[in-house]
Amino acid sequence: MSHLPISVIFYQMVWHYVGFIALLRLFISRYVFRKLGKDEEKITIAIQYMFIGALIGARLVHVFYYPGREFYIEHPIEILKVWKGGLASHGGQ
Repeated sequence: MSHLPISVIFYQMVWHYVGFIALLRLFISRYVFRKLGKDEEKITIAIQYMFIGALIGARLVHVFYYPGREFYIEHPIEILKVWKGGLASHGGQ
């Protein structure tokens, strides 16, 4: 039972922290690249690739780690249907 007027879930706090740190890293990296005379666009491209990799990793961990992997082995096309649910947060880290 919470003594606060709102309910705060631990995962909410963690993901807000992770998001804040990711943005902070982006700004620091862009600053460093600018100071070194490097192309800042490479940072943005790298982050896009990392985001896509995190989504793929989260889906694969959900498919192969949690019970029910036999279903995905029998129906491999279902692995691509992320809109039906199933991303493991620890798989994307």
